[in-house]
Amino acid sequence: MSLRCVSIFALMACCLSPAYLSAGSQSVDVEGLSPVRLQEATSINAMSTELLAARLDHGGLSNAMVSSVSLYYALAILTEGADKETRDLLNQRLMRSEDSELNVLAPALAQAITSPFIDGGPQGAFSLSNSLWSNSGNDAPPSCHSGRPFEFRESFLARGLALYGANHQSLDFASPDATGAINAWIKEQTRELISEVIDQEVLKCLDWTIVNAATFEGGWAESTQRLPRYDGYRFTDLEGVSQTAETIRVTDYVAPIASFPDGSTAFELPFSGGKYAFVVHTAPENTVDMGSWLIQDSLPGFQALVKSVLSNSNSPNQLTIQMPVFAFSDSIEMDKESPLPRALDIDRLFSPTVEFGRLSEQPSFVRIIRQDTRLGFNENGVSAAAVTFIGGRVGVTSVRRSFPRREIVVDRPFSFAIVERSTGTILFHGVLTSLDATQQAVQTVQ
Repeated sequence: MSLRCVSIFALMACCLSPAYLSAGSQSVDVEGLSPVRLQEATSINAMSTELLAARLDHGGLSNAMVSSVSLYYALAILTEGADKETRDLLNQRLMRSEDSELNVLAPALAQAITSPFIDGGPQGAFSLSNSLWSNSGNDAPPSCHSGRPFEFRESFLARGLALYGANHQSLDFASPDATGAINAWIKEQTRELISEVIDQEVLKCLDWTIVNAATFEGGWAESTQRLPRYDGYRFTDLEGVSQTAETIRVTDYVAPIASFPDGSTAFELPFSGGKYAFVVHTAPENTVDMGSWLIQDSLPGFQALVKSVLSNSNSPNQLTIQMPVFAFSDSIEMDKESPLPRALDIDRLFSPTVEFGRLSEQPSFVRIIRQDTRLGFNENGVSAAAVTFIGGRVGVTSVRRSFPRREIVVDRPFSFAIVERSTGTILFHGVLTSLDATQQAVQTVQ
């Protein structure tokens, strides 16, 4: 049985071909950049830490997961509609290198981190898809929007389609059918992992939306077994509450372990095919305040940690790894009053003075960004989903060598990431802080 990892974040890239890599007004030699250099020219991994830290800081320390890749590509499409200082703001937010063009580098990186789904196949897969939606009706209350149909500029629609595969549909946002159509698109693109992101009360007060779906599916490369609850394994959460849990167990897994000066440990569990991996960071054994360790120690250094784990050349150990079976959902929402956009330095997008002249002749601004996430982890693999909706308004088996044996029992809160190995791109980033009855009830993700 395969498990899926899905992310939908308003605006991302799908089905990109090499032809897209030369798009844009200036030529940039991305062919000369290694996959890692492509990723390092962007702010994706830095944004991953910033977004997760902001979620934990303002939403409370609990089970959480975000996808900066999804957010990154959402903002990349939005950049195609931005003018002047707003365009400069987004480029500075998304790019670390001034020598590269976003509309060339972003599609190139998307091609590097994606791989096709093969039904019934064991390999990990990651795809990106986008859609643009505009309001064709005028029945919503005047307090909600302009009261007349919204029209994207044809040039914006053309670039959104060419660069990021974003198709456009015009719907009457005041109609329940519009909500149903958008949520149906989300359900299809996420392979039915996420079925609803937006409701009619929110949609009827918007003039345009951008929706992204990023989907991952990966089974383990190593043989795993599922163990029932037993007193020999207990997971202790942030509050010090200990409970039994079903676990997965990997034995005789030969791989290096990354050990750090503070006593913490990190390792990767590869998905089939070798392109993707699940990276885990565990606290030092003598850690008392696990919450402080997650926020102050694990998250700030996670970019460097991923690089260290993926390039680890230490002598391998023969590992036995035991971890809990778990699943949880999370959600964040941004508007002009939310502290999250300020933490990410994108709060100006919510101002009526923002410049989106390349998006439409009708001046508009971002009204809402919502992200829903889901994660499932069991003996078959990993399933994760991040769904983001951006809405805008018009405004004024062989014989093995013998290695040192080591057993790792992950029975306390930990941070984790799903990464694309060739680029080191963090696709999903999160923390597990507790196991409760509702999470335990989710046994598998179809």
